[in-house]
This record gives sequence, C-alpha cells and structure tokens, in this order.
Amino acid sequence: MSLQLSSEPKYAPLPAYAADLLHASLYTAEDVQRLLERELLIQDAWGGGPLPASIFPSDALHVLDIGCGAGTWLKSMSQAYPHMHLVGVDRDASAISASRTLNTRHTDVRLYQCDAHSMGVSECENASYDLVHLRFLAPDSAPHQYAALLREAERLCRYGGLITVCEIELPISDCNALNQLMHLLQQALERDDRAFTPETSHQLGIMSWAQRCLQAFNCKLVQDEKFYIPCSYGSKGYLLFCQYLEQIIRCIKPLLICTQTIALEELEELEHEVRCEVASQKFYGLCPLYVQSWRRLSPNPTNDVLLIQKEHRRARNRMFRARLCSFCMRSITMQEYLWQVVYTRTRNIFKKARFERSKGRSAT
Repeated sequence: MSLQLSSEPKYAPLPAYAADLLHASLYTAEDVQRLLERELLIQDAWGGGPLPASIFPSDALHVLDIGCGAGTWLKSMSQAYPHMHLVGVDRDASAISASRTLNTRHTDVRLYQCDAHSMGVSECENASYDLVHLRFLAPDSAPHQYAALLREAERLCRYGGLITVCEIELPISDCNALNQLMHLLQQALERDDRAFTPETSHQLGIMSWAQRCLQAFNCKLVQDEKFYIPCSYGSKGYLLFCQYLEQIIRCIKPLLICTQTIALEELEELEHEVRCEVASQKFYGLCPLYVQSWRRLSPNPTNDVLLIQKEHRRARNRMFRARLCSFCMRSITMQEYLWQVVYTRTRNIFKKARFERSKGRSAT
C-alpha cells in the first residue's frame, strides 16, 4: 500500500489547551523521553499493553496511527505485535523525525508527514486498514476539524475493522484554584466557538462529540471504557503532571486574555495559587482517560450479521484461552485439560438423558 499524501495543511493549527494534560513538543530528546514516560503511565492505567485488554486486535494486520507524534504508541505496538504492518502520519516534521529515530529498528513501521484533517489518499486506499488509532488529537482541533479526522478514520478503516479513540479530559482534583482555572478555560472555549459540548459541566465533552460523529458515520460502539491516571503528590505521574501543567498555563493564557474571560492581573494571581496548591503535599489529582472502540459497519446488513457472529466466536476463543491459561497456572497439562473437557461434556449429556427419562415417566 502506498500513501499519496498532501504536504499543505488545510486548516491552520490551533493552540493546545488543557484537554491534553500529557502533551509535549517533540523538538528535544527530553521531550521524547517525557512522552515515553507518558506512554508507560497510560499503559499502567489500563493494566499494560498498547491497548486495553478489552481491545484485542489479534487478526489486525494493517494498522494506521493518525497523529502519531513521536511514535511511542507505534513502538509499543511493534513490540507487542511484530507481525503487524504499522503506518503513522503526523503534520509536524519534527514529530516524524523523532518517530523515525525511535522506530529505527522496526522495519514494519512507515511514517508520512501530512495534514491528518485531509489526507490526499487515493481511492484504492479506502477501507484498507484493519485498525485506525487516534489519540490526544482534540487539543489541536476545533469541533468541525475533529469531525473531519473521524471521517478520515472511518473512510480508511475496512468494513468490520476497528477505530479506537483515546482522549483525556479535565483533571479531577481538590485544588480550588486549578478547578477555577479549568472552569475559565471552558468559558473561553465557548466564547471562541471551540467547545465540543457547552452543556457538559466539569468536562470538555470530547468523547460525547466523537460518539455522535461516529454514529452518524455508520459505526457501532464496541467498547467504552474510562481509566484514571493518578497525579497526586508523590505518585508516579506527579512530576510529569507538574511539567505539563506549566506548559498548559502558557498555552491557554493568550486564549483567556483574548476572549476577555479574565483580566491579566487576576489570571497571574490565579496561576500563583494553582502552583502553590499543586506543590502542596496534600494535593490530590486524577486525569480521566477515555477509550472508545468502534466497528465500521458494512452497507450490506447481511455482512453485519456475519461480523457480529465472528465477534462472538472471538469472545468464546478468548474465554477458552483464559481457561487454558488458568489451568496451566495450576500445572495441568493440555492432555489433562482435554480429558476434563470430554468428561464434563459427557457428564452433561448423561444428565440431560436421565432428566428426559424421568420427565417421560412422570408424564405417563
């Protein structure tokens, strides 16, 4: 498969805001190292692996990562699933360069620089990927741009393939100043027409917006999960949270001033209060992480029924593997396990036969 990608962006990039609490630039080795630490924090939040355990892309062969950044997720995927052919796209040349450096040893990873909002892909590329992955793209996109990203993901995903969307929401903390700053951010986004769902309180509503878009694009929700990244004082993610919090404050400051949400003097005083409260040993915080998995449906309803049946068979196979692993943990050999299966099924057949005979006698 060859991608024909346009180099000129269709939309001007928007400044990042606080939806991306774990976002960093990609110009230095220190930034890439922070992104690697972020990847470990995310994997710890859902129990390890590049994807949650509920999303098991065993049959996926061609995978596309839209907005790949420094390529940390592609590296995790190539290590976990070496048989897959991975493609990453990003509009930032420094991100592509960092991703190439990080994935030099992985020959099945291909990288392209393009604007992900409108990728110039030929018609033969439609419906050609088994898994399309999007992560932390909302901060750099307006709602209509994010919808265009999801439309591109739906177009490039094959019928029956998966589209995974991962986004982070506003932090949950006992810091009054930080909560006030996030509330001011929501007001500024609404005034600037960048809010995803203005009616949502204490959240930016990114995932509800994505859900409405993908439902309109004839996709079916398979998994909807929520995880938490701890960022309290003394936790693994605390220092990383503090570093990105400083970056967030710098990014949202022009937005708050330009939309006249708060005066400059009041904002500087609020920033000082946020830093003092976060630096306290009593600081408690969590970053909500939302993951949704969508399956692209076929225009033919018969194919959808076949896909659902195939999904049920996969679920039964996963249960079989889980039982087999549990037996192996108890030092039971494969032969013994198969004998147990045969014995259980034979016993159930005899029980059913005895029940039918007793039922016939009682009827007579």
